[in-house]
Amino acid sequence: MKTALKYCGGCNPRYDRGAFLTELRADFPQLTVVDAAETPDFVLVLCGCPSRCADHGGLEGRLGKWIVDSPESGSKMKKAMEKEWKEWTGKKSIKND
Repeated sequence: MKTALKYCGGCNPRYDRGAFLTELRADFPQLTVVDAAETPDFVLVLCGCPSRCADHGGLEGRLGKWIVDSPESGSKMKKAMEKEWKEWTGKKSIKND
C-alpha cells in the first residue's frame, strides 16, 4: 500500500503524530511511504490539531486522501482505509496481504 505522507508544521500538537504513524504501520504491515510523485494509493495528512493547516491541495492518492487531526479521526481513517483497500484488492484481510 503506497502512501504519501504530509505533516503540518507541528506548532500546536495535541497528540503524538509519530506514535500514530508507528501504530498505523503495525496495523497495516504492507504500508510503504513513497513520494507523492509516485502516484500513491493513499495520501495521509498528519495534522497535530483541528486547525488542519498543512497545505495538501496538490496531493492526491488513487484510493483517497485522509486528514488526521486527532486519535479519533485516526481511528476512523484506519477503518475506512481498510475497507477501501479490501474493496480495491478483493482481499479479505489487510493483515495477510
